[in-house]
Order: sequence, then structure tokens, then C-alpha cells
Amino acid sequence: MKWAILSSALTERTLVKALIAEFIGTAIFQLFAGALPVETVNDQPHYTDRDTAATIAIANGVIYTMLVYLTKHISGGHLNPSVTIAVTASGHMNVLKGVLYVIFQVFGGICGALLAHFSMSGGSYCFDKDSTDTGSDLWELFAWEVLMTWVFIMVVYAVMLPPGYGDVGPMVIGLALTGSIWAGVAHSGGVMNPVRIISPSVANINSDRQCQADVFWYYISAEAAAALMASFCALLLHGPGDHYRKKRPQRNPNLEDLIERGENYS
Repeated sequence: MKWAILSSALTERTLVKALIAEFIGTAIFQLFAGALPVETVNDQPHYTDRDTAATIAIANGVIYTMLVYLTKHISGGHLNPSVTIAVTASGHMNVLKGVLYVIFQVFGGICGALLAHFSMSGGSYCFDKDSTDTGSDLWELFAWEVLMTWVFIMVVYAVMLPPGYGDVGPMVIGLALTGSIWAGVAHSGGVMNPVRIISPSVANINSDRQCQADVFWYYISAEAAAALMASFCALLLHGPGDHYRKKRPQRNPNLEDLIERGENYS
């Protein structure tokens, strides 16, 4: 029975369209948001500069809003493995479908980063802290990534679950992304998306500008932890999704009433 429930995702008629939408949407997000013309220091965006922080925050929010609108009615407009992990863990998405979403998102982001890398648009910047940063700086990065990602996913839950915000939802999500990045970009780069870490790491693997593996895992673990925290909070606030509930066959209401009264049904 469990295998039948898991494999039901593969029989959905819209699954292929949804996976393609997540792939393309994530690739475009990586390409566009990573190609912003911002001030750099040591070949990295100058995150503590006010103009740079504002540009990154506003542009990322606008681009993400545009792409969520583009993919919302096809795939739900996740475009972020953290969101997919959270809604899968809270039972709002089939597990197998969630795994496929994450795979296509990661490969989409890698394609976007490679396009940026080969076009010399600057879209394959790593979100590395400086190699001389101390352990406290790295834990500051971790804490901010957890906080920002958790807040962002909780807004996604509030917007997308009933009663939701309808067609205004993607705009609210984009504003949440903008505000979170603006607050935390100086502390961690304002990533909140594992794809934005994995993609440039792959794109730069054979270049002089390689991403630091030790910093890489601070981001990934922080975003995964935030996704699980958000899913737990969603279970408390919104209740479990349909994939946690055992569906019972519908019965004749008259029969149920008679059984409750101890009468026979004929």
C-alpha cells in the first residue's frame, strides 16, 4: 500500500510539465539573479555595501516573484529545494514527487550557473565568506541562513495553504524574499536556497574561482535545518497535509447513522 502511494506521483498526468517548469524556473533564477551588476571586492559581491545589498535584495525578490507567477499553476512555483523539503516533510507533497522536484531544481540551477559562467556574466559567483573568517563568523552565517530560510518558508506556507492569498501570493513571497535578503545579505550573502550554493560550486569546479567546501556545508545544513523546522511549525499551525492522512473509503451516511444507533441496515 505504501509503495502504491509513493508511486502514485509517477502516474500524475502533469508531473512531467511540473518537473520541466521547476527545471527551467530554477535555471532562469540562477542565471538572472546571479548576473546582477553589483560592486565586487576580491571577485565577490560587496555584501556590506548599501547599494549592493539593496540591488541584490530587490532584484532577487522581483525575479523570484516573476518566476513563481510563471510556474505557480504548473508546478506550484517552488524553485527552491528548501521549500520542497519543507512541504514534503509536512505531508503537503508526495515524497517521491518531492525528491524528483529537488533533483530537477538542482540540475536546473547547475545549467543556469554554467550558462552564466560561459557567458562571463558573473552569475557563477560563490557565496563564500573570506578564507580568513573565524569560526564565530561562520556560525553567524549559519544562524542567519537558518533564520531567513525559516521565515521565508513560513510565509510560503501562510500564502499558499488555504485560505491563502490567491494570485497575490507570489508577490507576497517575493516581498518576503526581498526583506529577508536585505536584512541578512551582509551576514551570509542572503542565499536561502541550496541551489544557489551547489550551482556555482559545480560551475567553478575547474576555474580559478573555486568555492570553499568547508563554507559550502554551513549553507546546506542551515537551509535543511530551517526547512525541517518550518515543516514542524506548519504541522502545529496548519495541520498535516493530505499525504499524512489515511484516506478512508466514503461510506453511506445513512448506514453510519444506523450503525451508531445500533440498528440494522437492510
